[in-house]
Amino acid sequence: MNYSPKNKSVLKILGFSVLCGVLYYQNTALQEGVHIIKSEKLPLSFKGFKIAHISDFHNCSSRLLQKQIVESLEENKPDIIVITGDSIDKRRTNIYESLAFFAHIRHIAPMYLVTGNHEHKTTVKEKFLTAARKIGVNVLENEFAHIEHDDGKVTIFGLDDPFRFENDESEKERVDEIFSENQIENGFNILLAHRPELYEVYEKHGFDLVFSGHAHGGQMRIPFVGGVIAPHQGFFPKYSEGLHEFESMKMIVSRGLGNSIIPFRINNRPEIVYVISD
Repeated sequence: MNYSPKNKSVLKILGFSVLCGVLYYQNTALQEGVHIIKSEKLPLSFKGFKIAHISDFHNCSSRLLQKQIVESLEENKPDIIVITGDSIDKRRTNIYESLAFFAHIRHIAPMYLVTGNHEHKTTVKEKFLTAARKIGVNVLENEFAHIEHDDGKVTIFGLDDPFRFENDESEKERVDEIFSENQIENGFNILLAHRPELYEVYEKHGFDLVFSGHAHGGQMRIPFVGGVIAPHQGFFPKYSEGLHEFESMKMIVSRGLGNSIIPFRINNRPEIVYVISD
């Protein structure tokens, strides 16, 4: 079949419009991930306890996506919300986008936040963390928090991102030092840590459940293959999303919500994760 130049132009415009629509959908249509966690170390009173996991917000300005996140949280009614870094972005340092969003969800459940590498790459880190505390966010910088539920208790440790160290080995050594200086308690211990690639250090120090982000789901996902690229893991990262089980530890990696250096996602929609204890 022969097409006239005019028809070819129309087809190109239609094709481009469809592509734009698909990209818009894949970058603004929220997905919910759900994982059921079992552990003999969890107090019986925590059966059914629900944790919402938010990561890599990157000062997301999409009102459509923000609205879906709020609706999801209000519908699922988590007991706590954990936020695992890169809430702000080194290139878009309008911290009020993230702060306004946190203020909008603070009525839903207590929030626990750690930094990511992007907080450390900006000059507004301390301003952001101070403001987050003022609106009720529990900011954890290499410190513990205790979550009590009926007559049971679990411990959360929040790891400040080790971005300022020169290389991956230095980061591992510093994280190892931090954990050695902050011995975990008996019982069930949760870790909030931005970077999944440091999982060996996390397991070494006895954490039971880790919440992480950073990998953006591999940015682009190929069916039956997985993510394409992630910071500090390179091409075809192993730990870019989902539940990963090790000998004595489980790790949840969120695909995240926003974008940064690569401004779009392909086959990798923004994600909020719910973890429910059984």
